[in-house]
Amino acid sequence: MNRLNWRAWSLSARLSLLMTVLLLVGILVTTILSVLRERDTALRNLETQAALVLNILRVSTSDALYQLDADYLITLMRDWSRSEGEISARIYDQEGRLIADSNAPEQTFSTQVDSFGSELTQSREMRLIWEDEQLLAGEAVTAGNQVFGAISVALPTSQLNERLLEAQLAGRRVLLLVGAVGALLIVLFSRTIIRPLKALTAASEQIATGNFDQRVEEKGGLEIQSLAHSFNSMSARLRESIAALEQRSRQLAQNNQELNAARERAEEATRLKSQFLATMSHELRTPLNAIIGYTEIIGAGMAGEINDEQRTYHERVLHNAEHLLKLINDILDLSKIEAGRTEILRKPFHVQEWINEVISQTRGLAEKKGLKYVVEADSTLPPLLLGDAVRLKQVAINLLANAVKFTEEGQVSFTVKRQSQTTWAIIVSDTGIGIPPHMQELVFDEFRQVDGSPQREHGGSGLGLAIVRKLVMLMGGNIRLNSTMGSGSTFTVTMPLDIAPAQHERSVAAVNGGNDERSG
Repeated sequence: MNRLNWRAWSLSARLSLLMTVLLLVGILVTTILSVLRERDTALRNLETQAALVLNILRVSTSDALYQLDADYLITLMRDWSRSEGEISARIYDQEGRLIADSNAPEQTFSTQVDSFGSELTQSREMRLIWEDEQLLAGEAVTAGNQVFGAISVALPTSQLNERLLEAQLAGRRVLLLVGAVGALLIVLFSRTIIRPLKALTAASEQIATGNFDQRVEEKGGLEIQSLAHSFNSMSARLRESIAALEQRSRQLAQNNQELNAARERAEEATRLKSQFLATMSHELRTPLNAIIGYTEIIGAGMAGEINDEQRTYHERVLHNAEHLLKLINDILDLSKIEAGRTEILRKPFHVQEWINEVISQTRGLAEKKGLKYVVEADSTLPPLLLGDAVRLKQVAINLLANAVKFTEEGQVSFTVKRQSQTTWAIIVSDTGIGIPPHMQELVFDEFRQVDGSPQREHGGSGLGLAIVRKLVMLMGGNIRLNSTMGSGSTFTVTMPLDIAPAQHERSVAAVNGGNDERSG
């Protein structure tokens, strides 16, 4: 080889090296972009999946959380652990305490506040925390402005990490392949392959910009043909990877639609349940009112004189009919609350007159059982407050009737006082049988009754306290229970202190509950 040919070959070699380096850089950029794109897509898909799973879990638990039905929530987590595989879930109460955990489905709810659960109950947005091996997502469960619990799920990131590792390994294999081809081109390069290399460079730049539908002609020397074939194979693999990601995205979209459909079916089932209860309660209440009316007519002697034995039967019929009507009214109230159809009014009412009405309807219950009835009214309370006097009276009467029912001797006390500068309290205490510690949260559940012979002796449907707590929460307050077995119980209802303007005082009598015909 003469000197001129050597120089020409050296120039070709330098051009080949330059083109090979450019090609490697272009493929490296393409690989990095592909890995980053797949990573970002996978992260967004996992976050979307977490949001959908939270949505399903919220629909499944909202009613039970609102009612604090721990048995149902623990059962739900047990079923969840069997059906959802690697996706774990947790449920917290409104204080952030763990109620149920799919990783420990047999565990009862904890008395300790969970840090993540507490963080969720104080936020109104979904929280996402990326950890080494999982995505932790959670959000509060609310009704209006009231937070009554939170949920969280943990989705494993193992599949995401495996896909990213596979993409990186594929990129490295491509780089190694192209590097080997480039080294071979440096040795065997000639002027006849500069143009094909330029075409390869241009195609690589197109791929780097995201245009993966690139293909070059496989012509020239054997090395160039091999390089072009490798490039086309790489482009085909990239297209296949993008197609697989698009297919995965479509599958996720379809799963999203199915999850939305399941959520809508669950919401419709809840609505139909509440509608059925409300309808049936109305249907039953109408004939019962007629039965009670005619029974009272018979008892008054308007249908003829009755003897002592008939009067005994008459009193039993009337007592049981009135008890059944109260139970139906409680079910109707509960179903209306769950259906979101309970109206809470904000009207001025006179506090002392309201207290007198509560006393007039409950003192007789205590005196009939020989109990001391103690009333204490705070003189520092404003004379007029804004609120729903009827619902507040229903809360106070239910608590007092419950206290009388479970107290055989001693006293029942009714206290109304200012709790702070912004709250006032209704406190009902008794010296009755008390409530065991493990039942003090459960007594507020629907149809929940304290275990043991005292409850069987006193009966009860288990709806009164459930309705009380729901009404208190709807009015923006909260209820607290303190009880000791054998020493009695104290229920404290705390409400916002909304003071009515003084100019409303003259019209208070018309709105202090006397003209409001809503059923208690």
